[in-house]
Amino acid sequence: MFAGDCTISMDEKNRLVVPAIFRATLSQADRDGLFMVADPAMAERCLRLYPRSYMDKIKSKIMREAGKTDRPEFFLRAIMGQMNYAALDGQSRFVVPGKLIDYAGLGREVLMVGMPEWIEVWDPKEHQAETQRSREKYKDRLGRVLWAEGSD
Repeated sequence: MFAGDCTISMDEKNRLVVPAIFRATLSQADRDGLFMVADPAMAERCLRLYPRSYMDKIKSKIMREAGKTDRPEFFLRAIMGQMNYAALDGQSRFVVPGKLIDYAGLGREVLMVGMPEWIEVWDPKEHQAETQRSREKYKDRLGRVLWAEGSD
């Protein structure tokens, strides 16, 4: 599980570094690279970084959902066209393609946020606004979430 957040700078070559707090969670096999995905439903303006091990688990789900459509190749294009494999160099850096920078509205400063199975990459102001909306919407649940079962 990835946890925490970290503000980092994108360099002039559009590279980001996977912060140490997130690298520590990656398996050795996942340290070669991550799958960078823009939300195909376009509901959120952030990028998600998925470890290969997670993508291996959901590959069959992607194919199954595509098979439920009248044109599986169209469905797959909508997902795969918004995805890039981000190889990590020796300094744990990866390049963010221009189209994904534009999609997420990223500038030089970005915020990486840990999630249970992935890492999100946000424009800091966009993340702050989204977090505030979520806190308002889910404030009752958020107040109870860290209590152990049976402690309701």
